[in-house]
Amino acid sequence: TKLGGYEIPNPVYNRVIPQLRNCLEQAINDGYSEVYDGMALGFDQWVAEEVLTYPELKLCAVIPFPTQSSRWQKSSAKKWARLIKSAHK
Repeated sequence: TKLGGYEIPNPVYNRVIPQLRNCLEQAINDGYSEVYDGMALGFDQWVAEEVLTYPELKLCAVIPFPTQSSRWQKSSAKKWARLIKSAHK
C-alpha cells in the first residue's frame, strides 16, 4: 500500500515507471544484460514486468524461498507465477 495500492496504474506507479525505464535504458547503454529481482509484491514486480519488455535484458528471479507467494491473494500469486515462468533464470 506504500506504493499507491495494488491497482495499477496509480499516481505513484505513474511517477516511478518513467524513471525506472530511464534506469533500465541506462543499464543497457552501460552494457548490462541481466537484472536480478527479488520478486516481492510492489516495486520488485514492477521492475520484473518492465525488464521483460526489453529484449536486451534478461530477468533473473531471485526467489527467497519456493513458497514466496503462498500467502498472497490469488491474483498476486498468479502474477508472480507468470513472471517466474518468463524469467531467464
